[in-house]
Amino acid sequence: MANSKSVDQDAVLRARTLLLGSGRRSLREEVQAYRVLAQVSPRAYLGKLATALVSYAYAREFQGRPEIVFALCGEAVEAARKIGVAEPRRTEVLVRALGAYERELFAAGRREEGLAVCREAADVGREGCERGQVDSRAYGSGRLAVVLAEEGRHAAAAEVAGREVDDSFWALTRWAAELDAAGEHGAASEAFGRLVDVQRGKLAKGEGSAAVTVWALVRHSRMAGTVGADAVRAEALGLLRELGESGERRGWSDLLSFWTTLLALSSRSLEPVDSPAPAFGSHVSDWSPDVRDTYAAGLDELARAAAEPDTPLAELAVVQHRLAIRSALCHGGPRVRVEQRLAPLFDRSVELARELGDPAWLARALTDRATFLVAVKRYREAYAQFREAMGLFR
Repeated sequence: MANSKSVDQDAVLRARTLLLGSGRRSLREEVQAYRVLAQVSPRAYLGKLATALVSYAYAREFQGRPEIVFALCGEAVEAARKIGVAEPRRTEVLVRALGAYERELFAAGRREEGLAVCREAADVGREGCERGQVDSRAYGSGRLAVVLAEEGRHAAAAEVAGREVDDSFWALTRWAAELDAAGEHGAASEAFGRLVDVQRGKLAKGEGSAAVTVWALVRHSRMAGTVGADAVRAEALGLLRELGESGERRGWSDLLSFWTTLLALSSRSLEPVDSPAPAFGSHVSDWSPDVRDTYAAGLDELARAAAEPDTPLAELAVVQHRLAIRSALCHGGPRVRVEQRLAPLFDRSVELARELGDPAWLARALTDRATFLVAVKRYREAYAQFREAMGLFR
C-alpha cells in the first residue's frame, strides 16, 4: 500500500473535491477517486472502494465485456481483503465482493476457483460473526451450500445449509432438499415439516399465503420420510377447496418463485445425474451461471424429443413432463404470459399420462398440473385435478 508521500497530492485534492462536491458524479469517477484516497487513508476508503468497484462492474457500459467485469470484481476482492479485521463492515463488504467475484469465475467455467472463493466467503462470515460484525455464523455460506449441491456433494451441502437455519422458506427448503439428496430422508422430512408448520402458523395469523402452504404440503406429502402422507394431502385438498371458494385470505403479488422451486425439486429424480447439476431446492437465480445456462439450453433438446413421433410413449411422457417443469423455471414474467406458455405443456403432460395408463405417473402429472393451476389462480380446476390425483394414491 502506497503512503501519502508517494501519491500525487494534486490527485488526492481532486479526489476529495469530487467526493465533497454537490454535483452528480459517475461510478467511474467515484471509483477513480476511491482508488486514490484508499492509498492515503485505507481505513476510511478501502470499503468504499470495494463497494463502488462491485457496482461499477455491473454498469451498463460493461455489458458483453466479461473480461472487464471480472477484473473489476477481482480488484474489489483485493481491496476488501485489505480492510482491517476490526473494521465493523469488513465482513459485509468482503462477502459481497467475494460473491461478485465467484459468480464471474463460475460464468467463465472456473468452478474449482469459484468453489475456493465460496469457501473463503463462508469462513469470512463465520469469523465475522465471532467478532460481532454479523449476526449469524452462516453469513456468507449460502453459495457454498449451492455449489456443493451442484457438485453432487449433498451431505456436505446439507451440513453447510444447516448452520443456524432460520424459519425462512428458502433456508428450510434448501436444507431439507440437501438432506433428502444425501439419503437422510427422515431428517429431510422433519426439516421440511418445520417449514410446513411455519406456513401453517403464518396462515393462521393472516400473514401467510394459502397457495404457498398448498405447495409446501404437496411437497411434504411426496417426501420419502414423511409419515401420514395421506393426511398431508387431505390438508392440501382442504386449502384448495378454500381457495376455490374464496381465494387467498389477503392479496399477494408474485408467488411463482415459491412454486417453481418446489416443482423443480419434485422433478429431481427425472433429471439425468450430471456434475455439475442444478441445486434443486435453491432458487434458480442462486444456481451458478454455468449450471443455469446449461439447464436452460436443454429446453430445445427436450422440445425436439417431445415432438418426435417415434418416441416410445413411456419415454415421451417423461420428456414432456421434464419440458413442462424446465419451462416453468426458465420462463418467468407476468402471470398471464406464464399461463399462456405453460398451460399447453402441462395439459399435454396429463394427456400423455392418461394414455400411458400408469396410475402413479398419472397422479404425478395431475398433481404437478394442479400446482401450476394454483400458480395461475385457477383454483377450482386445481382442486378438481388434485382430488383426482388423491384417488390414485390409494
